[in-house]
Amino acid sequence: MTTFLTIAQVAEATGLSTHTLRYYERIGLLDSVQRRDNGHRVFRAEDMTWLAFLLRLRDTGMPIAQMLQYAALRRQGDSLASVSARQRLLELHAAALEAEQRARAETLAVLREKIVNYDGIRARIAAAESALGSASSSRKSKQQPKRQSNEDAHDADRTNRTARRKPRQPAGRPES
Repeated sequence: MTTFLTIAQVAEATGLSTHTLRYYERIGLLDSVQRRDNGHRVFRAEDMTWLAFLLRLRDTGMPIAQMLQYAALRRQGDSLASVSARQRLLELHAAALEAEQRARAETLAVLREKIVNYDGIRARIAAAESALGSASSSRKSKQQPKRQSNEDAHDADRTNRTARRKPRQPAGRPES
């Protein structure tokens, strides 16, 4: 007995929206989706197998244009030309994925190296702060209270005088 799935069931099973499934059918990625007498789509096991393969291609980043090219070649059947062209398309895509993986691996290695560098920097900073903290705390316990320098006193006096002054009026405006 053949099991048929509704578009809602396929959407739930695949994580695709019903809109996306209809779009895939409209552009030719999904073909020959059967319909019931009432016009509702019904998906067979073969449709689900093909859709699972399309999702793998999509997950690898294959553009829809290439997926359409592959689907068109698949519809041609298993002639030597069609099979060879499909194989070549997949080989080129696999090579692009491998190159991308190598580039990502190199980037990941750089990131990991940077993380290790930051571990070393953090350790040096912590050691320096610890050394400064212990030296500073031992000096503070031995020091007398700090006297205000002449420069500090002058700055404080100037600040007080400025605070007592009237605010300036813009030029051309009389004081009220």
